[in-house]
Amino acid sequence: MENRYFIAKIIATVATVFSVIGVIMNMSGAGEIASTFIGIGVLGAFVSYVFGGFLKAITNTLNIAKWGLVVVNFPFNLIAFLVTAILALCVMFLVPIVPVSQSAREWA
Repeated sequence: MENRYFIAKIIATVATVFSVIGVIMNMSGAGEIASTFIGIGVLGAFVSYVFGGFLKAITNTLNIAKWGLVVVNFPFNLIAFLVTAILALCVMFLVPIVPVSQSAREWA
């Protein structure tokens, strides 16, 4: 079990590095190479979530999205919940090291 989370942490670290470099390159104007780096990072996030951390990522996303229900009044709180959940999922796939290392700490 411990070996699986170690592999997931290594894959998540590499995926996070690729995603962050891709986002920085995208801001500077390098289009195709930046998209490739972001794609590699997202694929690495999927792989790291297979090894460990997917449930923690979903839990973190729902906890962040609950703030959309609390902050805004009724008609708009559902929209805020959906927007916050989508943004949190995007962040969880661009920075997979956070939920994977949280899962590794819980199971260690």
